[in-house]
Amino acid sequence: QRKNKVGLLQNDQGEWVSKSEEQEKMVTNFYNDLFHKLDIRDAFCLSQCFPILDETYL
Repeated sequence: QRKNKVGLLQNDQGEWVSKSEEQEKMVTNFYNDLFHKLDIRDAFCLSQCFPILDETYL
């Protein structure tokens, strides 16, 4: 079975990167930056999504 592979990634300077070690660093840094910038507390606020239960359900 044939697998999909990434051959090249373009870095922030517009250069194409083919070395797998450098690509791995780019991907890791991308996701670290992505999730570091998110305010996780607000992104997953579910307090208003569920009904309030009274004592008969507890």
